[in-house]
Amino acid sequence: MAEAKGEFKGLEELMAEEIRQYNLLIEELREEGKELRQNSIESLTKSVNKIEEQRKVLLALHEAMGKELKTITNSPEVKEEILARSLPEQVYEKWQRHQREIARLKERARQLNLQNKMFIQAVLSYCKEIRQLIANSGNNTSYIRAISNQETKPLFLNRQV
Repeated sequence: MAEAKGEFKGLEELMAEEIRQYNLLIEELREEGKELRQNSIESLTKSVNKIEEQRKVLLALHEAMGKELKTITNSPEVKEEILARSLPEQVYEKWQRHQREIARLKERARQLNLQNKMFIQAVLSYCKEIRQLIANSGNNTSYIRAISNQETKPLFLNRQV
């Protein structure tokens, strides 16, 4: 059994690393949300770059895990029934727990990403409302046209008075 345990060490290491990387992604998505709300453009840019790097690392891990599973199962496809037959019971149960944990982490990352996206959309909507108010005021239309022709930059405003 010690030999079998060593045979699956690579898979177990990949599973642990995947969970660690998803936790890092979630932390970075939280940081991105904080930077969005603080209007910190430099920090936000760094955060977005880190998220992109995390995405690349996770993609590489996913590919490595797929290769490892294909090697272990000696199969060109990785399917649940093949894994159930090919992996020892303890390793297969660990794999199933891993899959549940990854699903939970992916959902959390999706939720944080959605929150950040909704915040950005709200800010853009608010900027559009302000622009429309200015345009509809009828005062000094040449000034409004000049504003409309300028390059727009990100702007974060608080709707509360």
